[in-house]
Amino acid sequence: MTTAPHPIDPAIRSLRLSDRHRHDQLVAELDLLHHEALPIAIKPPAEARVPDDEFTRRLTDPAVFLRGYESDRMLVGLIRAVLRENQEGRAHRASRVVRIEELIVDRPARGKRIGYALLQAARQWAQDLAASSIELNVYAFNIAAMDFYTAAGFVPHSMILSRRLA
Repeated sequence: MTTAPHPIDPAIRSLRLSDRHRHDQLVAELDLLHHEALPIAIKPPAEARVPDDEFTRRLTDPAVFLRGYESDRMLVGLIRAVLRENQEGRAHRASRVVRIEELIVDRPARGKRIGYALLQAARQWAQDLAASSIELNVYAFNIAAMDFYTAAGFVPHSMILSRRLA
């Protein structure tokens, strides 16, 4: 038995050029969190701004899902996902995968299921594109994000281990 897809929350909409400043604020919040935990690997927000041409490309590229969650006429969350076509390899099968690159909910707006709504919208997009799965990366220090994604039905698929050399 199949279930009907959940309707997409009407507060979710495509990002526009006019959202650039708010987009940058939200992304800077995420970048700061990562930079503070991993300063050797992650740039500070001032050095990590998305170039204008890349931002514009993301708005129009059909393989990019860039949506925001609007509350009281303010963008309080965003998600960016990318469709990837993985080629067949020696051991791996070809696959069509959606990778969540960023999911950000403004700190004051957390706890209102906005992240889940954005994930559901990306999931529907992935299903519409006949993707086989949705993947994402979570840094090990970010326990809150791991708990959130686990509660949303994500399970570990692989693990990248690292060892600092200096």
